[in-house]
Amino acid sequence: AVVSTQSTGINAEYGITIDSLREGYQTKQGGAVTLRVLANDASYIAPQIAMKPMDLDMDAQIKDTFRVECVANGYPNLPSIRWFKDFTLISSSGPIYDLQKRNYLQISIPRSGGNVGGNYRCEASDQIGTVTASANVNIYTKPIITTGLPTSEVKKSSGSDLSLSCVATSTPIPAFKWYKNAQMLSNDYNTNIEGGLLQVTNVNTLNRGVYQCEAYND
Repeated sequence: AVVSTQSTGINAEYGITIDSLREGYQTKQGGAVTLRVLANDASYIAPQIAMKPMDLDMDAQIKDTFRVECVANGYPNLPSIRWFKDFTLISSSGPIYDLQKRNYLQISIPRSGGNVGGNYRCEASDQIGTVTASANVNIYTKPIITTGLPTSEVKKSSGSDLSLSCVATSTPIPAFKWYKNAQMLSNDYNTNIEGGLLQVTNVNTLNRGVYQCEAYND
């Protein structure tokens, strides 16, 4: 039998010619058959992510909730969805995470900004396989001073050292400015500023005044 194809694709129609020799006579019979090649099992379609999560930049002063979306398809059953934050499974709903909706993860931002920024990954899986997609979420919050300057007067003798500390939190990490009598300070012969720490060595009368710290971010 001689088999020849009429298409170069995977799914093709094949022509079949059968040569036979009977009692000295050669006869030919022909026909055609269509060969269709199916990937895996035709009754199943592996999960696919139709809408991937998108990177987000969120200002916590403007919005207190946001969504990370992930739409997945499959056949005959829709794949199950699991969410991970920074590689840790979000196993249940709570004050911050709402897993009740299929196509997105609802996230509430705590007043402090919390720790809800990071990498979010959705995982879609069924009996055929698993696919994933991820996005990065940045949460921006204004600085909050958690440890401020002394509220009472600080007294130092001449020649002693002064150290003042100001602690603040925000996203991104805050920077600091220092003021004395409403004039911004910078490093000089006896004043050293390192972020939220101000140090004055060999205090003298020129160092008298009202000190303030300011935390800010971009």
